[in-house]
Amino acid sequence: MPSASGLPALRPLISGKGDSIMDITILSSAESEDATLWANYLSSCFQEIPKEENRPPFKLARVMIENVLMGLPVEGSSGSRLQIVIICPKFLRVLSTSQGVPILATMLQPATVLAMLLGVTAQALEMHQYAGLFRFDQWRKMTVKDKDKTFVGDFLGVAMDVLSRSWQLQQAIQQIKCDTTRSHFSIIPKKVKITQNKVLVLLNDPLCNADKINITVEKTGQKLEITSIKRRNPYTLQFTMPSVCLQMSQLVAINVERNGRSIGHRLVKCECRLRELDQLLKTADNPLAFMCQALGINGGDRDQLDSFLVASLQRNIPPNFNLLNAAMTSNCTRGEAACQIRNGNQLGPAELAEKAGHTSLAQALNSYLQMTELSSMYTYMNAYLKNTTEKPQDFGEGNYLLPRPLSDTYLVPPKARPVTPTGEPPSPRSPFPPTTLNLSHPITNQKTPPSP
Repeated sequence: MPSASGLPALRPLISGKGDSIMDITILSSAESEDATLWANYLSSCFQEIPKEENRPPFKLARVMIENVLMGLPVEGSSGSRLQIVIICPKFLRVLSTSQGVPILATMLQPATVLAMLLGVTAQALEMHQYAGLFRFDQWRKMTVKDKDKTFVGDFLGVAMDVLSRSWQLQQAIQQIKCDTTRSHFSIIPKKVKITQNKVLVLLNDPLCNADKINITVEKTGQKLEITSIKRRNPYTLQFTMPSVCLQMSQLVAINVERNGRSIGHRLVKCECRLRELDQLLKTADNPLAFMCQALGINGGDRDQLDSFLVASLQRNIPPNFNLLNAAMTSNCTRGEAACQIRNGNQLGPAELAEKAGHTSLAQALNSYLQMTELSSMYTYMNAYLKNTTEKPQDFGEGNYLLPRPLSDTYLVPPKARPVTPTGEPPSPRSPFPPTTLNLSHPITNQKTPPSP
């Protein structure tokens, strides 16, 4: 049944529980005719794209901002792979006068949002009162221009890129599940460092003396064969992670073959020294004092520490190490943030390199950003799946022989509250107890200790 605005209702577009998540959700305002025309046009485009490629049609949902702010059910739209938001002046006016803004903020995910600015500038959107709640600065935004023939093609290209990224993330999650179910061994530890480069392979089935074991480490498409493998016992194998895998933080796959037959593979995270330093500084209560104490700088002088670090960096960088060899400097601390800084013309390092003709440098910077994005995304999803599948242990009377968790053993006490004197003279002591409680008395006031 069509709704009052001439658009199909939301519920018929949503099937059963297994297929309730939408592929594409288009959010617009019912009061804007221009936004409705754009929503109808985009819906027809997304319905024609699968037909041309002989693929199943997209699961598409049309959502009105008025319905969301009123609390009407929009199942499947919050987890859709692509969320297109058509922002117009009427959209912002409805958003400013409604009380259901938290519902809409929960529904929209910045990683999957593509905003179409229809009569609204990006600066006005970022200066909105709810810019921090919706994280507008993290949205992908494209402005509609008059007589722009290439806008539709560019917009659909960015939309399909968001869909492909979501599909790759889903495939990575499925690959993690397949790894945990098909592999016939486990790896200890999950994170390998330069100071701890020994890896243990714990097999599910014991080995015989005649069995031949081959272990290969796959790093960015390159396979490294392990030549030295120690058999600790029939169930345990030990080898050393190659040093080439520890030069930068990355994910590697460990493949194990038994008598020429693969028994599975596991993913291991290799961390460089800069990553270890980053973790130490995050766990320290005062990172500045920690660095000064480690480097022998007295007084915790920030300027002296900065000068020492700059001199050390210049001393360890080879001569003539200019911007054309920036692939190694991107692995330094805060290298990812440096690659995303933009100048006054809103151009990043990769765009500046591409504009100046340094295509190899631009490709290296873009590859580094993609690698860090996928690595952080994989770590987050792996931790999320681990927390959802594993049940917490109950350290009650039944498990009294098990050790307590580390978080319960070492607790950091809270900071002491400052003592603020009230300046009132102490009252004379009375041999009889007072009948009423005077909160201004020093004995009953907890902020000021009683005088002797």
